[in-house]
Amino acid sequence: MLRKRGKRNIGRKLELAFELPLLFLSSYIVSSLIIESVKIRLVSTIDLRMFSLWISLVTVSAFLTLSGKIRLNLKDVQISYLNKIKIFSLTSLILIASLSSLIFKDLRAAFIEWDKLPNFSIVLFLTTFLIIYYGPGYVTHTVFLKCKWNTVERAAFYPALSIPLLVFSTVICNLIGIPENIFLTALLTITLLALLYNANKNLRKTSQVQLSKNIDLGLLLAFIFATGFNLFIFHSAIGSEGAFLRGDMYGDTHKVAFLNKYGFTAYISSLGVGGYPPLFSLFWSAVLRLTSFPFINGLIIVAFFNHVYSLISFYLLSKLLLEDPKRAMLSVILWTTLSGFSWFFLLSNPPSSVLSGSSLLEFISRISQHFGVYSGSIVSPTYADGHTLTRL
Repeated sequence: MLRKRGKRNIGRKLELAFELPLLFLSSYIVSSLIIESVKIRLVSTIDLRMFSLWISLVTVSAFLTLSGKIRLNLKDVQISYLNKIKIFSLTSLILIASLSSLIFKDLRAAFIEWDKLPNFSIVLFLTTFLIIYYGPGYVTHTVFLKCKWNTVERAAFYPALSIPLLVFSTVICNLIGIPENIFLTALLTITLLALLYNANKNLRKTSQVQLSKNIDLGLLLAFIFATGFNLFIFHSAIGSEGAFLRGDMYGDTHKVAFLNKYGFTAYISSLGVGGYPPLFSLFWSAVLRLTSFPFINGLIIVAFFNHVYSLISFYLLSKLLLEDPKRAMLSVILWTTLSGFSWFFLLSNPPSSVLSGSSLLEFISRISQHFGVYSGSIVSPTYADGHTLTRL
């Protein structure tokens, strides 16, 4: 019996070893031919070879998701070991994040060119940002809420809990004059204590009950590749290596700059600045003031994270509606790759020559008039920063 099962597993692995490269190559060739036939190169400034590469990876991962052929079974010993690694890693990240106020003390400029910004400072900012973004939600869930959430639900709901808590705490700290570094230290300390408390509780459970997990690696790869495709498009759209502000990011940056310079009281007394909800910008300002990172660089990094968060939220929404993780992931892939229907215009009205400047804007305007502003020609899920979160 065991021999037959082992032979079956070997047969499946051999099938995948043949099918996946063939599917990847076929997808790459087909996408390249479609790109050439619709003449998208005449209106696009992105690397179309990389575009085809990401599309092929997404196609392969979609196949793996639907087939369910790659799974990972974890036993209780492995789970316990992974939990210890997770706790050690998170504790280390929290301790490293506590150094951010020292590391960033000389980085209070509004914007620093990316090639002049140390890589370590970017990693440290992202670490601190994620802890600030998820820490209060984690503490609230661990200490006060008794509901059980899986990994996807935590990834989606923790920021929803953290944002109002952080905004409220920031308002109180501004009114009574508590410095940002003290507030950040308190937040990191509370998060660390909650993490250790929860870790101790989970380790006791795993020592008493045998656990096992069955992970669908196809789903995981599909999400990773869909996210990679999304970030590749956004990175290309905002200037690649020279990434800078685009679209509504200007409005958010203006209000964050106002908050950082004049403070909360002046901001509240002059709410004529922009037409967006006032406390939304207060959250971004609080995050950037706590880290002391160049705030324009920080907002650009935050915009990238917004795209990841939008995919997590959309997957959770699809899973709740469709009641099937595979169909939900397929919905995420379609939403991410198709991104509206404005690309249909290229099929029926391909440009006759390379478009740039005013001619490109006129072409985009024609698409917008035909399909609508939110069809993907001007505002799309893979470009729209704040719009993506607003629609979710």
